Amino acid sequence: DEFDLPVDCTYELIHKFGVEEQEVSDDVEIIQHGTQTINIAKYLYEYVSLEIPMKKLHPRYLEKSGETPFAFTSGDSDDIESDTDPRWNELKKIKNKD
Repeated sequence: DEFDLPVDCTYELIHKFGVEEQEVSDDVEIIQHGTQTINIAKYLYEYVSLEIPMKKLHPRYLEKSGETPFAFTSGDSDDIESDTDPRWNELKKIKNKD
């Protein structure tokens, strides 16, 4: 079945004028002084792609599964840790030392 997937994202893309075109970081780009148009298609695609969850669950099945719709799981919750491989917990300990 088809269903609506709400996508709500807020990103900032900063363009600065400079001598040559250069991508300084993910959200800052330098463009030449004479530039009249900017193609933002690449950025729109990336931003929307990041907001669409990998696992899409139809709203009809929410009651059966007990999951939240379109939720991203961070891996930090206790529910997820009980089902994961214990080796991941050891790796998390190493990561948390930093």
